[in-house]
Amino acid sequence: MSVRRSTTTPENEGGQKEQERVSAGRGKSFGRMVLFFLVILLAVYFYFILADLSTAPKYVYSQF
Repeated sequence: MSVRRSTTTPENEGGQKEQERVSAGRGKSFGRMVLFFLVILLAVYFYFILADLSTAPKYVYSQF
């Protein structure tokens, strides 16, 4: 059984903070992409829900 020691030392503390900052930036970017996708999905949903289907051509209704 081995015990893992903390690698935070004054020599590499700056590098660790830089890595955490880059990782946090990726998380924000991913969150923005997910939010953007959900907004588009919601817009498409409301487009189909609120669309005035009475203006659709007659052949659309004949398919159902």
